[in-house]
Amino acid sequence: MAAFSRKSTLGTIIKKSGKYQARYMKYGQYHTSGALFFTPQAADRWLLDEESLIDKGLWTAPETRRARKEAKEVTLGDYLNDWITHRTTKRGKPLAESTQVLYRSYVDGPLAPLAGKNLAEITRAQVQSWWDTNTSRPKTRKEAYSLMKTAFKKSVADGLVDENPCQVENASARVRKVSTQQRGLLISDISVEEMIEILAAYDRPHFRLALTFCAWCGLRPSEALALKRGDLRHKRIDGTTCWSIDVTRTIEDGADKQRKLAEPKTPESVRRVLVPPHLNSQIVQHLATYPTELLFPSTNPDKDYATLGQLRGANHPPKYTGWLAIKHDFNRPNLRIYDLRHWARMIWTRAGLDYPSVEMMLGHRLPEVVGTYAHFDPAHVWPYAIKVSQMAGWLLDAGE
Repeated sequence: MAAFSRKSTLGTIIKKSGKYQARYMKYGQYHTSGALFFTPQAADRWLLDEESLIDKGLWTAPETRRARKEAKEVTLGDYLNDWITHRTTKRGKPLAESTQVLYRSYVDGPLAPLAGKNLAEITRAQVQSWWDTNTSRPKTRKEAYSLMKTAFKKSVADGLVDENPCQVENASARVRKVSTQQRGLLISDISVEEMIEILAAYDRPHFRLALTFCAWCGLRPSEALALKRGDLRHKRIDGTTCWSIDVTRTIEDGADKQRKLAEPKTPESVRRVLVPPHLNSQIVQHLATYPTELLFPSTNPDKDYATLGQLRGANHPPKYTGWLAIKHDFNRPNLRIYDLRHWARMIWTRAGLDYPSVEMMLGHRLPEVVGTYAHFDPAHVWPYAIKVSQMAGWLLDAGE
């Protein structure tokens, strides 16, 4: 090294493990050559090139240049798949397997025309053209676009590309067949008497209790379908049997496209829910009729767990089955199974249960200022469960 005469005046050359690294400081930050050089002369030539870029006003951080070079060799599809694998939630956990499966279906499906292009070469015009030609499924298009836009935002932050090409005007506007106000009116218009009729008319008795738990206890359909016998417990309170449900799991689609049991996506979803006592006899009857460990096993022998499609039924006019028959027979074409959970929120609120308790029953995260001291108190909620049952015509001295 002593016999070597440097030509550059920028930075330093350091010997590391028999090789040489060049580095220099600019704007308070060290920049390196990345790879090591076999000779000090090669390291010096790299510093000379950096000096030339600085003198000409063309300098950008070498790390950024390397990233952009890499971006020219990485396709959007490869980048998205890697991003999906390493993406974490706000709580620092990996994305749920079902979410990863959904996102990858966008990469292989609607985003396929762009997925094979190099990341750094995708332009606003190409994204706009993709948007304009994918009009058949607007909701899927919106979700796929949102995924792509978020991934490009990360690539800009990493210095892989200069700007985010996802700039389609109004692309983030929510796609609704029914407005929020219309859906609220639809749900609030269903009386207690009609809900009782709807559940009684459901033609798949094997799943009727699952929908009942959605409507009266606020469970998500995937939570109800994941229930096991051991998740139901009961005790006597003032002479009345009080049933409760421990919600500790959900059903999601795995990477192999098979349904599987999984942890809920949020800690708040793990909860205990009280059952209004007018449902006691239905629980006892279901447990006696279907002695399986899983409360609502799949009706398809090729699937380990039930699906939302099995709850919905078939649509072969004039013959409808399952939930589709309910929508048809009760003339409520826009009523979704998930609306049962919204109806539960409404009925418990009408019974007088306070906002924090209702939200905890539904498995929602409370605002920090409210949730700091809030906790689920069965003794507090139980009187309101009785009120809900009384709204359904149940008498307190029924002795169930």
